[in-house]
Amino acid sequence: AAGAPLRGRVGVGYELLATIAQREGHLPDAAHAYRQGIAIFDSLGNRPYAEKLRARLETLLIAG
Repeated sequence: AAGAPLRGRVGVGYELLATIAQREGHLPDAAHAYRQGIAIFDSLGNRPYAEKLRARLETLLIAG
């Protein structure tokens, strides 16, 4: 799919946003960004990356 590389970059962008939001203490925003990234990587069939973000989201929710 021609749009896959771009969508992958957008997914990584959501991961970066989540990381920044988490470091700044904006946990709801971080959780939302992780969920968006997970949705993108799931749609691309990139389960390993989606699972990586799911693990980070779970850690965030447990800590929060």
